[in-house]
Amino acid sequence: KNFIPGQVHEYDVSLDSVNLKDGGVHNLRCKRCTHDLQVKRIPKLGLLGLIQPPPWGTAHEVDVMLRKLQAAAGLFYLVREFVRDPTREEAPLVASAPGATRDVAKLSADSEVLNMFLDRCNIFARAVDSQSPKLRLHECAKPRTRGILLKAVLEIKMLILVVVEHLQGEEGVFNSRQLQEWTNFQIEIHEDCLKGGVEAQYKTNEPSWESLKALVCGPGEHPEAKKDVEAHLTAAGAQKVLNECLSNINKTVWPRLQQKSQLADLKLPSLDFSSAAGGAEFKLRHSCIWMRAVETYLFDLVHSSQYPKGFPHGIADIRKQVSRPDLALKVLCPSIALDKAVKNSQAELDTLLAEKAERRRSGVGTDGINFNPRNSTGMVNPGENLCASNALLQLLFSVQPFAAAVLDAPELMTKDEPSSPSSRPLQGDAGQLVGGLRRLFSEMSHP
Repeated sequence: KNFIPGQVHEYDVSLDSVNLKDGGVHNLRCKRCTHDLQVKRIPKLGLLGLIQPPPWGTAHEVDVMLRKLQAAAGLFYLVREFVRDPTREEAPLVASAPGATRDVAKLSADSEVLNMFLDRCNIFARAVDSQSPKLRLHECAKPRTRGILLKAVLEIKMLILVVVEHLQGEEGVFNSRQLQEWTNFQIEIHEDCLKGGVEAQYKTNEPSWESLKALVCGPGEHPEAKKDVEAHLTAAGAQKVLNECLSNINKTVWPRLQQKSQLADLKLPSLDFSSAAGGAEFKLRHSCIWMRAVETYLFDLVHSSQYPKGFPHGIADIRKQVSRPDLALKVLCPSIALDKAVKNSQAELDTLLAEKAERRRSGVGTDGINFNPRNSTGMVNPGENLCASNALLQLLFSVQPFAAAVLDAPELMTKDEPSSPSSRPLQGDAGQLVGGLRRLFSEMSHP
């Protein structure tokens, strides 16, 4: 509520007054200054049980897990919207409804996940207005409701994170169709929910505890500063790191940028630290080169089959390379300008990666042409020579009058409607074809 850094904080509260079992809200006001915290302890909701834990030994178990994982992602996006908007009281459970959240259709399709969530998170209830199912939030502005919402988002994200982390490198459990479905899910989830990769979503126990201690108790060694000290980086070691950074640029990045005619305004970093600005200048040049590489080719490379580690590791590697000289520069040439350059570099990289991910998701090419103006979803190619039929179906979907006619077409025949024996097989086959095409076009209409 009011953060005062640089002072040790003391509170008029005893351990006996803190309810760790049932939860509660504790207002902590420092006795020495205006440092003021509100600590909320909310019991577990049990949402980690939405998906059966591993192992998933059979193809059926893997199918169930993938379906529930996608439903959990849809649930994450839906609940997060309530967190972002404290005035929001309801959200549709139909993808075609105005205001529908991402992947809500996959959530609605798995009634088991949705019902279990409603049972364990009683601030929500299902409602139907004008034949459109919705999720309604009780007392959206109440502090208790806001706290449970945050807890729900955290537990759902933890569930997705645990499953994704477990499955990375375990592709042997998938058949070819499941592997393609899993790959597509990873691309989507790492653009938003797990942005930056699995490793970027959490800290280990020790730095997490140190961060909490610094917030509540006051000054001490910042987790990152402590980490730096523990590294025991000497001047010789720092010089070696910077030499390796330069060597990496000269051998890999610089030639690639030169090949693409992208070196016009770039300069190689210099190891001349005779002035106080030397470290900041090195960081600036180093960062500019890597940003240009990400913009020009590197982001697309780590998302391609040429990068064997997979794109989550690729994004993590990009971040690692951009920040690699930071500690060494702080050892050899510390300055306020360097600290600012490091901070600006991180912010610029976050923005660039977010923009590239959004452009990739929406189908915008490097020349700025939007190849997917309707923001549609493509089709998985599981092999089996289906690429031609997939291409034909996507071509038909791109013809807007045809797609609209299919989406608006009524059922050709129900089992209660009379029909002649000779026409029944034809109508039945046609009904299945149109019905299947309608469902497919509906999924393609909502990314």
